[in-house]
Amino acid sequence: MGDSGRTGDGSIAEVPVLVLALVITGGTAVVSGLLIVVMRSADSTTQQIAKALLGVAAIAIAVFFGVLAHLDDAADQRVGDDSAAVARSATPSPPSTATPLVSSPSPSPATASESTPASGPPGTAPPPDTPPPASHRHSTAAAQPPEETPGETPMDNAPRTTPARVRIQGAEAPWTGMCLDVYGPLTDPGTPVQIWHCEHVAEMEWRYGSDGTLVGFGGNCLTVVGVAADATPVEMHPCDGGKGQRWRRVGEEFHGPDGYCLDIKGPGTTDGTRVQLWTCEGVPQQQWETTTL
Repeated sequence: MGDSGRTGDGSIAEVPVLVLALVITGGTAVVSGLLIVVMRSADSTTQQIAKALLGVAAIAIAVFFGVLAHLDDAADQRVGDDSAAVARSATPSPPSTATPLVSSPSPSPATASESTPASGPPGTAPPPDTPPPASHRHSTAAAQPPEETPGETPMDNAPRTTPARVRIQGAEAPWTGMCLDVYGPLTDPGTPVQIWHCEHVAEMEWRYGSDGTLVGFGGNCLTVVGVAADATPVEMHPCDGGKGQRWRRVGEEFHGPDGYCLDIKGPGTTDGTRVQLWTCEGVPQQQWETTTL
């Protein structure tokens, strides 16, 4: 824009100022002319007064133009300041850049344990997590007991962790004090099983296997040889968990394959009398009791 129309708070329009200056200058010139005429025609005293008034008029004109120049400079400076302010307000400020917040995922129990340094000397890497051996794992599922008829106690209900050693002996006279004994003592397959007066010897010690077996001397199992029937012999053989090695406790009886009972042959009462299978009859020679060692 040009300078023909500056306006604002305390500013003076250019055209009215010029008019005012012309009026004052013209008036002053007229007054000065009159004073000069007076000075030429008047006496000395009047001339001195006219000179003084002429000097005052000249001073007034000088002061007026000085004030006018000052006001004009002030107006120019104010207009410049206003223009700068307008330019600053018109300049857009740079947009603010929002920094997205990225949330870190929480570490799982497995990650936290891996990120935590193990204690030890500096520079030593922590040992990797190693699952315990299978033999040290324990199932949390409740074990379901096998179905059984009333009064029956399966051999595999015995404790699993540390099988108790027991002695098996006659529960009724005249076989009280007579124990189930491995002949010899031998560990050969087919070694006979007999009764003998009870002693603290290894061949009279038995333990319940986890699969219903009776494990005796040398780690062999009490075994029914052949078909289950009356007078079928009972011997010691390597444990294989077969049908002929499974026993079930029913009251004071030991039931073997097909429900036959462990029976004292004869029935004899002397040391060395063999044992066998026989139909369960509830007779004394089929009654046994166990003593934990």
